[in-house]
Order: sequence, then C-alpha cells, then structure tokens
Amino acid sequence: MKFSLFYLTFGLVPATLSAGDGASGSYRRCGVVPFTSDGEVWMIPSEKSGWILPKGKIESDDSDTKECAAREAREEGGFYFSQDLQYVGAFVDTVWYTGTVTTKGEPTDKKNANRGPAKHFKSEVARKHLEGMKKKASMLTALDTVLGR
Repeated sequence: MKFSLFYLTFGLVPATLSAGDGASGSYRRCGVVPFTSDGEVWMIPSEKSGWILPKGKIESDDSDTKECAAREAREEGGFYFSQDLQYVGAFVDTVWYTGTVTTKGEPTDKKNANRGPAKHFKSEVARKHLEGMKKKASMLTALDTVLGR
C-alpha cells in the first residue's frame, strides 16, 4: 500500500512511503544518518540487529519528521546537531535526514542507555553493518544516498 505525504521543512518536500513489513498504512517512521565532523558514521548497537542507525516512530508531539529524526537521535544515541538536519529521502516506511553531530551525550531514553555506547565507523564499515538484513534496507539506502551511491 502506498500513499503520498508532504512534509514542511522550509518548503514542501513530497515523499511517497509504503507501509513496511508489519506496519499499517498510517505507520510513519523517521530516521537520521549521523556523521562525525571527520565524515565517519555514528551508529548505535541493537541487541537483535547489530549496529544500526537511529530510527523510530513519529510520535503525536512531533511537529514534523525532521523534529522526529532529531528526537530519535537524542533518545537512541545522545546525538545533538547545531545545524538543521538535511532531508535525504523517503525509503520503505521511513523519512530520512542527515547531519553532523556537534555534541555527543548520553541517550535521553533510559532504555537505550543500556544498549551500550554508540560508535562511529568509516562509511564502508558502516555499510557492511547494514548489509544483508531486510530490516536494515532503508538504513542502507539512506546511507548510500548521502554518500552519493
């Protein structure tokens, strides 16, 4: 099932999302590809999926998908950005953004603090962590898009 959504991020950005596995048509997600100032990719550990990018469900108090992506970055990785996140695209069921982390703190959602610390990897290593799992397909597509692949 596909539907069209429009997001306000200093202009309208059209995005066509499909409901991913196990998601209803109204289930929307946001994610972020966070970078270090040296161009490495920040990733967070997941018990079931290894290293992943911050991603989560859009909550009712999020004003838009960009705010959702920034919140997920804080909650899951303790990542803060001094510049606005940049729109990457919509892949599978997730709207993706990217930005350079300027402050790294503790995850704001305490359940994520128990996962272990976030780490940054060179882009090729980050890609390897995202390959081979259907669950990570939109993460890999977002990373590849940011990298210009």
